[in-house]
Amino acid sequence: MSDASDRKRDHTALEACERRLRTIVEGMPVLMDAYDEQGLIVAWNSECERVSGYTAAEIIGNPRAMEILYPDTRYRELKLEEAHRRREEEYRSVWELTAKDGALRIVEWFNVGVRLKIPGWLEWSIGIDITERRRLEDALREATSREQRRLGRELHDGLGQELTGLATLATSLARGRAAGDPELAGELEQLSAIASQAIATCKNIARGLAPVTSTDGGLSDALRALTAELSRQTGSLDIVYSDESTVPPRVSLDTCNQLFRIVQEALSNAMTHAGARTVRVRLVVDPQRVLVEVSDDGRGIPGGATRRDGMGLQTMHDRATAIRGRLTVKNAPGGGTAIRCECANRERDPTPRR
Repeated sequence: MSDASDRKRDHTALEACERRLRTIVEGMPVLMDAYDEQGLIVAWNSECERVSGYTAAEIIGNPRAMEILYPDTRYRELKLEEAHRRREEEYRSVWELTAKDGALRIVEWFNVGVRLKIPGWLEWSIGIDITERRRLEDALREATSREQRRLGRELHDGLGQELTGLATLATSLARGRAAGDPELAGELEQLSAIASQAIATCKNIARGLAPVTSTDGGLSDALRALTAELSRQTGSLDIVYSDESTVPPRVSLDTCNQLFRIVQEALSNAMTHAGARTVRVRLVVDPQRVLVEVSDDGRGIPGGATRRDGMGLQTMHDRATAIRGRLTVKNAPGGGTAIRCECANRERDPTPRR
């Protein structure tokens, strides 16, 4: 009888402890949600209610909750896919949820449930509303991008044109007035060659500041030029580019340049680490998304490699996050690595939509 009483007392104490834990967790001054085995939301705290505008009664146990919060089908699929794949990791991820008033709220989620298991919750996360922070970051990034484009134009159209004039003048003098003085003509020809090299350097710097200068075909042109140049430099590596777009991109120049840099980094990885013979670069723009993919037939990702392992993966992830995109890095079935980044084919508004 005493054992039964002890067990009952222990069970009651355990239940009380679980209730206190849930109360503490749900009362934290951050967003907190939890899911059960069926994928239903079973916890939605007051901060979630404040940020999203949806009450716990509207979300908890609602089989359409994810559809309500993430109405874009492809975007929702990517979120669920990442959550399932990384369920046992202590990861952080940024997602846009659609509030009840139609505003887009940007939330950075942290999967802390992997450390602290709570009965009845398959997984749970805490989140921070970073909408305002992202708005300021977007404004700063756009201002930086505009300044880079301005500097690029100044280098190309200003200094570049002046150097072109200098090279032309030196060549003309060498062939004209200095024709009777071989030593002076040679020096003028050398000056012309130096000016021509400076022009090429100037163009490369301008291209590096802002490789994509227009949204209408600019990304495709820049990727085609990049792959052609790298193919010419390497010689032994076959780099194939294909544009499978059906519509023009409707994203900002900053987004185009971030996608270009992701491809550039992925190509650098393939050339440096993969030991590949062929690398394929693919651009796909359809009404819903912009996708860039770099795949190779090399040795694949080393076992246990993560985004922090110095292969530029963290930089690519950061660039993808900056444009509200998703980056995936996988070993290809037939060998090699496939790096994909996709984002919505729409201009991003730096202010929350109302």
